[in-house]
Amino acid sequence: MDGIILLNKLVGMTSYEALYPIKKYFSTSRIGHTGILDKFASGLLVVLVGKYTKLSDYITSLDKEYISEFEFGIETDTLDPNGKIVNTTDYVPNFNEVVLGVKSLIGEIFQVPPKFSSIHVKGQRAYKLALSGESFDLQARKINIYDIEILDYNIDFCILKLKIKCSKGTYVRSIARDLGRALGSCAYVKSLKRTQIGDFKLGDAYCFDNLNDNSLLGIESLNFFEKIYVDDSMIRFIQNGIYINIAINDGEFKILKSQNEKILAVICGIGLNKYRYIIIF
Repeated sequence: MDGIILLNKLVGMTSYEALYPIKKYFSTSRIGHTGILDKFASGLLVVLVGKYTKLSDYITSLDKEYISEFEFGIETDTLDPNGKIVNTTDYVPNFNEVVLGVKSLIGEIFQVPPKFSSIHVKGQRAYKLALSGESFDLQARKINIYDIEILDYNIDFCILKLKIKCSKGTYVRSIARDLGRALGSCAYVKSLKRTQIGDFKLGDAYCFDNLNDNSLLGIESLNFFEKIYVDDSMIRFIQNGIYINIAINDGEFKILKSQNEKILAVICGIGLNKYRYIIIF
């Protein structure tokens, strides 16, 4: 069983727990997701099954879109609703201040990840060190926030609702922390929903109760990969993992197809006109 499943993860379960029903339904253990959603968060998980798990690095690297609610006046140690309150303030920024603060975050910036995260520090996950009370610092990482749209701001309840489009490695919890502090207040992420990964959209995702055989998408779902048609005489070489002449750039992914539309392989460029096979069908 091979393919891609778009799953709508529910609040209250880990990303790994979300895989169990899929493993059971499709009777497979060769399965993985492409980007953790915290337990308090919901939304799109791109799940890879069988041979498609080899696409994990690529799918993980795609840009993301989130809808999130920030609450001003409170900051928790985890920067989410499940953490302990570590800071409070009565000051809540006005709408104009929020607009300016949001604009200042858009673009290529350096962001410090939350201490409660899965980043490796001193050979351990950062969240484990944080739970143990050990003092440590995380290095800022370069990310790109392409756009932040203000969907609503209820100043009476201190709730700011945003749509955020960002690169791989961006922590929405850090955006809340940094925005709150920059505006002379504090903030945490009250809710978080991932709505898009690359061209994959939450609106096309399945919930647990409507999983079916049609939930498993094929290579056609990767319509953003360029398709290369090869001569029939080259098919046996591809099927045996032998390299043929293909024009490809470093980091590019392409789908090799026969003249009669049969999908043969997915390849990834590792230099100018050099590549490796990711999947051979």
